[in-house]
Amino acid sequence: MRKVLLFMLFFAALFAMGAIQFNETTRYRLVCKKFGAGGIGLGAYHSSTALVYYDIYARTTTEDAWWYIRKNGNGYTFQNAATGQYLYHEPTREEKVAKGLRLCNAVTSDSARWKLTYKTSFFEISNKAVPTQYINCRTDGSYLVGTYYHADDNGHFEIFDEQGRQVKDDEQSDPLRTPLSGYVDTLRLNNKDLVYDTLGGRFFFSVRKRYRDGRDFSAAVTLSAQPGVTLSLDGQELSDGGTITIHGVDCGKTYPLVVSRNGSVVASVPLQMTFLLIVEMNVTSPNQTTYTRGSIRVTDPGVTGYDSLYVAGFRIRGASATNYQKKSYAIKLYEANGESKDVEFLGKRSDNNWILDAMVIDKACMRNRLSTDLWKDIHTEPYYAQFEKKKIRPYTRGEFVEVFLNGAYHGLYCMTEKIDRKQLRLKKSKGDTIHSLLYKSGQWSYEVLFGHELGYPSTTGRTPARYSNYYDSWRNWELKYPDLEKGEKIDWGPLYNAINFCATSSDVEFDKGIESYLDLPVLRDYYLFLDLLFAYDNDGKNMYYALYDLQKNNGQKLTIVPWDLDATWGRSWDGSNDDQKDPTADWSVVRRSYTGGLTYYNRLEQSPYHNWSQMLADRYAELRLSKKIDADSLVARITEYATLFSDSRADQREGSSWYMYHGEIQKDVEYMKNWIKARIPALDRKYSFDPTISGLRQVSDKPYVSAAGGMGSITFSSSAPQMVQIYTIDGRLYRTIRLTQSVETVGGIPAGLYLTAGQKVLVQ
Repeated sequence: MRKVLLFMLFFAALFAMGAIQFNETTRYRLVCKKFGAGGIGLGAYHSSTALVYYDIYARTTTEDAWWYIRKNGNGYTFQNAATGQYLYHEPTREEKVAKGLRLCNAVTSDSARWKLTYKTSFFEISNKAVPTQYINCRTDGSYLVGTYYHADDNGHFEIFDEQGRQVKDDEQSDPLRTPLSGYVDTLRLNNKDLVYDTLGGRFFFSVRKRYRDGRDFSAAVTLSAQPGVTLSLDGQELSDGGTITIHGVDCGKTYPLVVSRNGSVVASVPLQMTFLLIVEMNVTSPNQTTYTRGSIRVTDPGVTGYDSLYVAGFRIRGASATNYQKKSYAIKLYEANGESKDVEFLGKRSDNNWILDAMVIDKACMRNRLSTDLWKDIHTEPYYAQFEKKKIRPYTRGEFVEVFLNGAYHGLYCMTEKIDRKQLRLKKSKGDTIHSLLYKSGQWSYEVLFGHELGYPSTTGRTPARYSNYYDSWRNWELKYPDLEKGEKIDWGPLYNAINFCATSSDVEFDKGIESYLDLPVLRDYYLFLDLLFAYDNDGKNMYYALYDLQKNNGQKLTIVPWDLDATWGRSWDGSNDDQKDPTADWSVVRRSYTGGLTYYNRLEQSPYHNWSQMLADRYAELRLSKKIDADSLVARITEYATLFSDSRADQREGSSWYMYHGEIQKDVEYMKNWIKARIPALDRKYSFDPTISGLRQVSDKPYVSAAGGMGSITFSSSAPQMVQIYTIDGRLYRTIRLTQSVETVGGIPAGLYLTAGQKVLVQ
């Protein structure tokens, strides 16, 4: 009930008309109407004896000229962003130092609280303790800021936020203003807006990646300007309905956009091109728990037509990543009436849920995208592909974008789809009948590790903790579908049963029953995937488990979907490489020493029944021969991403904006390449793959099959359904088998040496 109430309150807030208060985390500057420029700052920053000083000469806003304006008691406080000190009224007047206005370290009385009175286009700021005292700027050449008994034009202040928007009163702000405002009503190229960066004082325009080769870019012009106003771009005059050609698109160059009125230049603004999509976010004070109202526009040059602005809700997402200044966001899209709205972005699916990944711990800004794109190419289809006609995507797709937050350039992001029922093509629940289930693991626990305590793999053997289907979380697990908040019935039972089986079953029971609970071919691929990436942060946590259909025979086992793969390719969860810098280390050993590893992997490693090591070696050889995990192909993927960043100059802008995280993107790219070049040979040795020998067997269109002997059985790995024959060592046909699954174990075979799948197999 509480969650339903919160949901209703969100929509009430999302679409209510009215108050936008001063944002407590946003900085503001105070511009005196008398001077029309500069701002209130601190004298110590400007070689002035005045405690509070007005800098009329500043071309850019200095750190001391930013203030936090916050509601406090019956008034507002002004806290300096540089020092943390507050403005307060003190009647003692000291020539050239202070006249009624000083600085304090804490708000203890109304002397540090102020009343804001709006007067058409400016504020008067009076003290709450002494209401007849107004903040003003001295005009005697000292530029000392003090108080006076009334407010003339030197006591009238305009307040601007960090994006350059003027605050009209304590509830509303102006639309974003650009140097074209007042001269140009509309300017579009190929029906796409130019996006203005208030921090850099420049426009951006997105062009398609194909122009990276330096070819000319031509665009149709849409222009509406005030009488007497003309525009030119890169020396070419613009006209409505005309075209403009940029010769040899170069994102490292700025193209002058010049505004003239009656023949005189009134504004000149640089325009920069980018080969990345542009995302404009407009939102105030998003948080980690609820969605905050805002809007979003995705400018995609690959989509014909104007890119609409959509109503959106934003929530800060992530766990440890929320501690960083650069945030990732979950996004929900809505109709004007509050109904969910599906929108197709990036040429991907049409949906109302999207993610903006800040990639904050990833020094190369590509590890999650690289990993997910690789999983897309190497994964075995989940077990229910034989039932489901629509395309199953146990992965996300995404595009690198450049984000502008509230009108200011905010950095390089990756915009992606979300893992959910729709992405995985799971059967939708109907009424009280549950069909599919989607679970997500969080921090490690006995249950998340499928049956042992963190760091102690030998502690398996007890049943998991009890669960309740009245809650959508349990033991660091989240149930993502069905949706309990919408009143849908949920069931933790299938996940509990799988964990309980792995934790408490005997060796014989485990060997024979594991495939009834878990999708073994996908488990095999995921193990190799984590081994390649050295991703011990995803061995248990940061995983999805999907069940296709509880009401269907053979549709009730769990399959794996990877998630959150930043701590990979030689970097750890915090961005360091302390634990992962050695690309030759054995992940199978490290995973056990780090967390103890997933119980089902530990048991598969120890059991001879499935011949796990041979199963891994065969699949590894198949992937190596296909070149999908070849060092050259992996390096080529990284190079493509890195070159896209550098061609767009997005890596430089990201480094300037977030140097503490991403100041050396290309340096880390080289680190990744070298790490991979050493990782592949190490895995070749581990899985006994010799490219000089195995490479002689060429991959063809014929189905691939390999076999491994076990205890009274042979396990086949195949790339397609097919018939195989098993012969005794003296050449007699023993048995013909039809393989229908990618991994299939044939039991009841007497001990001995057999010939099958073009190889000798020992059955014990």
